[in-house]
Amino acid sequence: MCRDVTLPSGPLFRVAGFRLSLPCHVSGYEGSRIQEFEWYLYRDDAGGRQIGVVSTRDKGFPYAPFQARVRNGEVRVERDSGDTVRLVIQRLRPEDQGKYECYTPSTDSTYQGNYSGSVAVKAK
Repeated sequence: MCRDVTLPSGPLFRVAGFRLSLPCHVSGYEGSRIQEFEWYLYRDDAGGRQIGVVSTRDKGFPYAPFQARVRNGEVRVERDSGDTVRLVIQRLRPEDQGKYECYTPSTDSTYQGNYSGSVAVKAK
């Protein structure tokens, strides 16, 4: 069994001011049928630093640029099933452009493969 995290292939081109919905699916895992997910953003202008966007398990996860938007529900994770979620940004902003990483913390007894996947989003 090999863990795999699947996102849409990119880059994805979206218009600022409109909704972004990014699905993420994990397969090949051990443990609970309800998997946890964390989303990160690597902005093009941030020199490779990761920004915590939102998490299914930690309400205090979002970094400052996303805290208010997560609190008011503009940025959220919607669960489609135990091992599939989607990151939703209700109104995409130009500064939301970058590489989004979907990460699933391990529930496996041994290393099973990929625990994250990423996709580039271009916002204009």
